[in-house]
Amino acid sequence: MTFCEFLNILGMGEKLASGSSDHTVRLWEVETGKCLLVLEGHLGPVYTVCFAPNGKYLVAVPTQSGSLAILGS
Repeated sequence: MTFCEFLNILGMGEKLASGSSDHTVRLWEVETGKCLLVLEGHLGPVYTVCFAPNGKYLVAVPTQSGSLAILGS
């Protein structure tokens, strides 16, 4: 079973990022509920995702690995 661990909404609510126990980060379009992008390869569950204030970057932190992923638009 996979659990969504963390959500973060960008700007006026058009995009949403989720971190999950399946070691992925997903980017969603809020209005349609469509998954736009799946980012795989994290070494552990992703408990923190956060958009940069300008909306151009997303930070993902998988808890077990001690690493930090910064993803650009």
